[in-house]
Amino acid sequence: MPPLYGPLLSGFFDRAPIDETRATCDDCAMCDKSGKPSSEGEGLETAFFQPDLKCCTYHPTLPNYLVGAVLSDASPELDGGKRRIRGKIAARIGVTPE
Repeated sequence: MPPLYGPLLSGFFDRAPIDETRATCDDCAMCDKSGKPSSEGEGLETAFFQPDLKCCTYHPTLPNYLVGAVLSDASPELDGGKRRIRGKIAARIGVTPE
């Protein structure tokens, strides 16, 4: 959780991690098992994850103020994230005025 949200949501997030017992990572429910070609762009009912990527590669939308917070943070732990964000900005991938 970004430190910005800590004071607002600490009661909710200050607890032990949840042990996920129902995950289907080995047999992803969101991967198309029909063998048919992907129908990308026809609606959400036909949107599947690629079997080699699955949901583990989901990249959330980041508000502009969190992007700025990451880029201005001097913590070395964020260097990888900074590189990815700068790369997306340079390639104009997922970057909007919002």
